[in-house]
Amino acid sequence: MSRMLNAARANVVLGPIGAVLAATTSVLVARWLGPDTYADYAMLLAVLAWLLLLGEAGCNFGLQRYLADAGQVHARRRLYDVLQWRRWGVVLVLVVAVSALGPVWAASLGLPSERWDRLTFGMVGVLAGVTLHAQLATSCLLAGFDHLRAMTTANVMTILRAAALGSVCVYFREPVALVAALLAAACIEAALLHVWAVRELHSERSPLPPGMANAAQRHGLVGLIDKITTAFTAAPFLLLVLAAFHGRAELAMFAVATDVLQRVLAVVFLPISNLVIPMLNDSRGDRERFVRQVERLGGLVTLVAAFAVAGLAAAIPAGFPLLFGAPYAGAVPIALMWLAPLFIEASIRMIWGHALLALDHRRWLLGFNVVAGISALLVVAAVAKADVLVAVAIVGTVRLAMAGGILVRAAHFGLLPAESRPLRVVAAAMVALTLSWLAQSAAADAPPLLRLSLGLGIFAATIAAALHLLPLLPKRSHEVLRQLAGRHGPLFLRLVPRYRAQG
Repeated sequence: MSRMLNAARANVVLGPIGAVLAATTSVLVARWLGPDTYADYAMLLAVLAWLLLLGEAGCNFGLQRYLADAGQVHARRRLYDVLQWRRWGVVLVLVVAVSALGPVWAASLGLPSERWDRLTFGMVGVLAGVTLHAQLATSCLLAGFDHLRAMTTANVMTILRAAALGSVCVYFREPVALVAALLAAACIEAALLHVWAVRELHSERSPLPPGMANAAQRHGLVGLIDKITTAFTAAPFLLLVLAAFHGRAELAMFAVATDVLQRVLAVVFLPISNLVIPMLNDSRGDRERFVRQVERLGGLVTLVAAFAVAGLAAAIPAGFPLLFGAPYAGAVPIALMWLAPLFIEASIRMIWGHALLALDHRRWLLGFNVVAGISALLVVAAVAKADVLVAVAIVGTVRLAMAGGILVRAAHFGLLPAESRPLRVVAAAMVALTLSWLAQSAAADAPPLLRLSLGLGIFAATIAAALHLLPLLPKRSHEVLRQLAGRHGPLFLRLVPRYRAQG
């Protein structure tokens, strides 16, 4: 338990640091490149996102689920090596395919051939392979609750990646140069994480039990299909579809709005998401303990998501033009429309989707995700020619419906206890957002920085007063937050007294 708590604290402290650095880098790259070039860069990253998704091959989830079982026969290193080799086989096929077909696809959209040649697509494919190698090594460290080492390495590499991208942007304004910088940083990161993972596994090379590697991949593929169906309504896929019917300025607005929200999502949820799978897998043999973990994690993620969505909605109208500059002002309504569905779906899938997977509801999840994926594809195809805001609104509705299906299934099996859905927190966040928007509307003629400061100040004051004066937090969520506070626990109790927790 102490190692799990230390891992949680490492995530709370170190996880957001790397994500904030990555978000800052994205802002600087967007400003340096300008909307026209940024649209090309964003589409290359969208291609990379899909290669990472397809090349994952179920290995990340599978390794985390079966690493402890392999450890019982001293075969953890063997399982890690087998899954790495299988993944590289898939990646090589993807590299050949994207190098051959990528330029044809780019030409069909009228994209500039000098930016979208075979070399560019080949580099993106290799970057995907190296990144996937690093991901599996990270999964190994997370499964062993060695979050401090994983997060420290990730943060150091985020700083290096930011420096590399910044240097390239100063001298080269071509997307392929940025991909080359990302590839160099990814190679260093993969090497470091691989070394740490190998040390964690202590050279356990005993033969695997028959079928264990296949079972690990089958388990992971269910989670992968879940991610693929989610990706059909995610920003990278929608950007690639919209590219055939919309101008580069519109694509840049959509890309910058969705990218920065995805980065913020990582800042907010990374400390929790890295713990969810190990904690649920660790308790899956004890039903009562498992439900208690879902209760803790669900209440915590609802609390975090509610305050994050409301806080971002308060900051976006004045904050986006300040961060990205006037050329990206058109991204504001897109960001506001994309915000809530993104965070709500991520919250539900992260807790209740993984809870169902941990309890081996694989057949239902597979069927549900296939139906949801086909429905999402049909909807995206139908709205591709529509105005970008209309497309974003419809796709957001589909995302909420898909997440709702998972929540209904979880409730049917008793995985939706009352403390996992603290509705008072959501109500308090909405009240704070309303007051913030009213204040910003009253100061509409003020400079953007003043409006932003006023809106966020009122939002923060309202939330702080509500937490201190009202019983908003579920009891178990309050306990988790107090434990995560560590030596700062007394300060946390002064801000949010124990008697203000529900129950």
